[in-house]
Amino acid sequence: MKPAPGVEPVRMYKSPYGGKYGVWRLADCVPMRAKRPQTEKQRQASARLGLQARMKSERGRFAMLAHTWLTLDPVFLDTETTGLDAGAQALEIGLVNARGERIFETRLKPTVGIDPAAAAVQIVTEPYRFPVLSVRLT
Repeated sequence: MKPAPGVEPVRMYKSPYGGKYGVWRLADCVPMRAKRPQTEKQRQASARLGLQARMKSERGRFAMLAHTWLTLDPVFLDTETTGLDAGAQALEIGLVNARGERIFETRLKPTVGIDPAAAAVQIVTEPYRFPVLSVRLT
């Protein structure tokens, strides 16, 4: 609701910040104009501005960076190890591309024991010895 044209306020209210505001009777008010549906041009502008705001956000910037990297057809290296400490050794090595296709996969036989916490995560049986892998990688 809004005050009808030409109606004087019943009282004035002074804000502690210095502004003055009128107070009207509800009977002296008229309904506000109904909201019209957006035009096609307004819908397109709204969608464009929303996309621009999302792309300027931190998440949007990282998404653009990830998209840029993925267009370079990267290769991802995945390793499974005997543990998390400095003496841990690799159990399995794999390479996959951005489409998830396996490029390379092999298992190794470490010279140290597997940490029980690591064994709970990965189950490896009959791994290769490192000299066999070094020949396959060259």
